[in-house]
Amino acid sequence: MLYQFFPGLSLYSNASHSSYLSPFQAHRRIARMDEIYSLTIRGNETMVALEANFEGGNAEDVRTIGPDHLSFRARKDRSPRPLWFYFRLTNVKERRVKLELANASECLGGTARAWKVTRPVFSYDCARWERITEAEYIDEKGVFSFSQTFAEDTAWVAFCYPYIYSDLLRYLESVKDSPYARVDVIGSSAEGRKLYALTITDFGVGDSGKVGIAATARHHAGETPGSFSMEGMMDFLLSEDEVASEMRRKLAFRIYPMVDVDGVYKGAYGKHSRGRENDFNRDWTENPKRPEVKAVKEDLDRWARSCDYRAFFDFHAPTPGDENYFYVVSSSESGQKYHGKVLSFLWTLARVCADQYASDDYREVDRSDPEWEDWNRSSTYYQYDRYGVLSLCCEMSYNTNRFGRYMTQDAMRELGKGIALAMYEMACGEGL
Repeated sequence: MLYQFFPGLSLYSNASHSSYLSPFQAHRRIARMDEIYSLTIRGNETMVALEANFEGGNAEDVRTIGPDHLSFRARKDRSPRPLWFYFRLTNVKERRVKLELANASECLGGTARAWKVTRPVFSYDCARWERITEAEYIDEKGVFSFSQTFAEDTAWVAFCYPYIYSDLLRYLESVKDSPYARVDVIGSSAEGRKLYALTITDFGVGDSGKVGIAATARHHAGETPGSFSMEGMMDFLLSEDEVASEMRRKLAFRIYPMVDVDGVYKGAYGKHSRGRENDFNRDWTENPKRPEVKAVKEDLDRWARSCDYRAFFDFHAPTPGDENYFYVVSSSESGQKYHGKVLSFLWTLARVCADQYASDDYREVDRSDPEWEDWNRSSTYYQYDRYGVLSLCCEMSYNTNRFGRYMTQDAMRELGKGIALAMYEMACGEGL
């Protein structure tokens, strides 16, 4: 634990300023995030304080290096490689605060290339978020450092735009009365939180002749860009746009907006590609161990029998240095006809969403390669193996797109809308 002491400086608990805490005691309590602590200099200027004990929060081992300088670690939970962080700072008005992610080299994709383009976000109200522009990766230390001068006393900072369980509940509340949406509770998580599914279609037209498209998001709790893209898709499908109206008449969408709801609520990252026990997207078998995956799988299997099920999209986010791209079943496994459909979709998406995506941004998954063996238990391959549908894993960038522009929440939503439009064009042209 590093502290920079000054004459007249003392360390107190904000909960009770009557008792002195040793640096060791303060370090232990800060690491547990039980309370907020600050350093008081001559009774006037306070040190920056950091806490993450709120919904979606993630930070641990917080260390005070100086009055405006803190280090922290992204909490691993059960992930072998962490990434997500989200915390609140206080006492920061008109101060340039330096923050260091001490375990950046241990994070997913934790290379100099990845961190070079990484720009965390901050907000004063958890609604309007901005990118932090001053950042660097210190290779010899394995530390990611970023700084920001804040205009208000309290600020929230996150690896990327947060999208927590409460955000989903607010969204569902806002659309539940739409004549084009039906919101269903399909089960409960391991900790008792509700799991939701939405059907979006024209309910005045029977489903039997409709093309069915299913989508999931947040198998990995910390991959928030997937939620914004999925929300953009849903917003468009529920709109009064003429194309959206035509889509609802011809297509039926079954959407599962958040699979690992407990992980999202607790601020976990949730990725463990080799471990079925810990990774929700490696549990898609005939007998899932996770109640959340089991509920989604069983509901999707029932729904698939009600329509002409043709396509599946699983929304994720990649390593920090990657742009928007898709994982697809390899052409050597799927064959020319199926792969032609994949390429047709990607070309169409690149045309309707040219600002965010280029048609060659995809990667083929070859299960004959031991490196990809665990994909046998992914949602993408479950849909492909069981139904033969067009099945894609959508990696929505945390940071920049193919053209070097930083993704905003609206850009993520626009990409989700583009995916829906590309699907519609293919369905109308019998490309599915």
